[in-house]
Amino acid sequence: MFGNAGKFYEGNYKRYMIIPIVLYFILIIIVAAFPGVTFGMDLQGGTRIILRADRTAQAKEIDTKSLEALLNQEFSLKNLQVTGISSSGTIGASIQFSENLELSAAEKEITAANSLLLKSPEQAISHARNAVKILSKYAAPLYSENAEEMVSIANDALTKSKQYFQDKIKEIIAEEFGLSSNVRVEQREISAVLGKTFWENAVFVMFIAFIAIVIVVFALFRKIIPSLAVIAAGIFDILSGLAGMAIFGIPLSLTTIPALMMLIGYSIATDILLTTRVLTRREDTPAQRSWSSFITGMTMTLTAIAALAVMLAGSYIMQISVIFEISSVILFGQIGDIVATWLFNAPLLLWYAERREKKRQA
Repeated sequence: MFGNAGKFYEGNYKRYMIIPIVLYFILIIIVAAFPGVTFGMDLQGGTRIILRADRTAQAKEIDTKSLEALLNQEFSLKNLQVTGISSSGTIGASIQFSENLELSAAEKEITAANSLLLKSPEQAISHARNAVKILSKYAAPLYSENAEEMVSIANDALTKSKQYFQDKIKEIIAEEFGLSSNVRVEQREISAVLGKTFWENAVFVMFIAFIAIVIVVFALFRKIIPSLAVIAAGIFDILSGLAGMAIFGIPLSLTTIPALMMLIGYSIATDILLTTRVLTRREDTPAQRSWSSFITGMTMTLTAIAALAVMLAGSYIMQISVIFEISSVILFGQIGDIVATWLFNAPLLLWYAERREKKRQA
């Protein structure tokens, strides 16, 4: 399959390790600093509004940058992210933001007004009036000197403002991009508290899974260097997945976290194959066993990459975002696994195996 390249692991094979070591630090910078991994709505809370319309001759492709600028001009949205939706029959956009600052400020005033309604009606009126004032761009302001009535007016204004906000986004997109008036709207909201809970649970599960894998690897090989090599390759794969997410703007979410965990499984499979062949078999030389592992492992990896490419293409055409994100993350990790396993783990294990055989012969 790979010709006569079997001498790849002969000679000064240790130089290959420079590439993954350098990439390791580059990946850390990409993930942690620039452009950095963003948190999805599942983990930070927020609102996602998906608008779709039938594609017509007048419809224009959604310019996400232009739409994002329009929405920022019209509303005060925190962490706004806009992505286009396009297929053969439909066109639209997915709009995600963590908070509408005006609606959130009004909600806080109304919460304060409700809590003070019995204890201090005058302060309740003041908070309710503040809420109505904040919402004046969404709903016509009304006022009352009666505390209960004023709080009721504020609550009603908030309800109308939320509906106006959704209708206005729909109107902006329809007018700007020539969409038909029958734009279909889906809206999903997750509170910041629930998002924090999801994140804490996800971190706990990832920590437990990683500890379990470390225990299994050490129990299987009972050698420090081979075990550390397997674990380091798994970490490199996860960093590769996260770096790809950062570069292409795929957020860390309850969809992508399981995909990152799956990368550990892919990594362990190829690394156990390599480690078992290099350290436990006795036929041929360690370099030849490494090359044999490379052929088998690359066949497995390239087959997986081909399947992921089909999933990516299909999910993109059919606009299935969950499958698209999962397959993208695994694809990034599989590419990283090629570097981690065959340019770092294999040379390290080969050096370890050769040193061990020299000690036996001495």
